Amino acid sequence: MSDKTVIGVDPVNGRSKLTYVDHYGPASYTTGGEVWPQQSSLGGPNAVGLNDVAWCSGGYTEDGLYFVVPVYGGKGALNGSIKLKWYSIVISGATFAGTAHTLAGTNTAPTITTTTGTPATLPVGVDGTGNLTQTSGASGIKGVQAPLFTGESYTPAGTVSGTTGGTLTEVSAATNLSASYLRLAVLGG
Repeated sequence: MSDKTVIGVDPVNGRSKLTYVDHYGPASYTTGGEVWPQQSSLGGPNAVGLNDVAWCSGGYTEDGLYFVVPVYGGKGALNGSIKLKWYSIVISGATFAGTAHTLAGTNTAPTITTTTGTPATLPVGVDGTGNLTQTSGASGIKGVQAPLFTGESYTPAGTVSGTTGGTLTEVSAATNLSASYLRLAVLGG
């Protein structure tokens, strides 16, 4: 786990201070929450420069894969460190129900004209590559218009159900979360 300070410690009122950090998850998560911020073994300010943590924001990680909830320890205690509980975001039961539909259309015959611009009534054939060729009759096919395909447009209709069945599941132990981060605002003394 590591933190990158965005805005350093600023006095809010009296002894309270506020800091903003981008917090990266631990390389090996501990079930129940990661202890954060690290407290110096010699005492004094923790890793973000505060003596205690009175409040900390939580929320979604920037990559949208996790939701992080701060756990303070309760009962009015001010601790130098709190726990950050990481949850995987799982949407379950989402299914799409719609009508099956096959696109259909019509293939319009090509228009063939002679060199004088009048519609040709001459026999034509198809060569080995699919091009129309004159097989007999008057000379001079002026041009060949490719067959026109007129298809219908289709907008899928249906409903998505089960999207409210999403759950938050705590990340399993030893999961590497170091690639995910979120911005935390931390208030302390």
